[in-house]
Amino acid sequence: MITLYGFGAGFGLPEISPFVTKTEVQLKMAGLDYRKRKAMPPASPKGQLPYIDDEAETVADSTFIRAHIEGKYGFDFDAPLSLQARAQAWAFERMIEHHVYWALVGAPRTRCWAASAATRRTKTSTLRCARCLRCRSNSGTSPI
Repeated sequence: MITLYGFGAGFGLPEISPFVTKTEVQLKMAGLDYRKRKAMPPASPKGQLPYIDDEAETVADSTFIRAHIEGKYGFDFDAPLSLQARAQAWAFERMIEHHVYWALVGAPRTRCWAASAATRRTKTSTLRCARCLRCRSNSGTSPI
């Protein structure tokens, strides 16, 4: 049986990592039995989650886990797609995981672009934007 290691529930979500969620969905799509365990990144061979133990083999990184599932179990996640659609899906996946995701992770740590730009011009940290929820809160922390 496959063991999937992830961070676990948090922030009202069943799993706080979108990469662990991606791997869990793929395991379900492939119809494979698995169990889920909590872990921290240092326990992983690559120092990141998710990773799986599949019999005597440990595979880390959601992309490599997908390749492992496709290779070992013969499941093709892209079976109904044409070659062009496969290439487009791969491009979108890479863009979202390597660019958009990291931009979103950093976004809650900063104020909105309007307040940030004005703060740089005026050298004041009390300026708040009237548009975004983050700047509307009194503490300057995101209410979301």
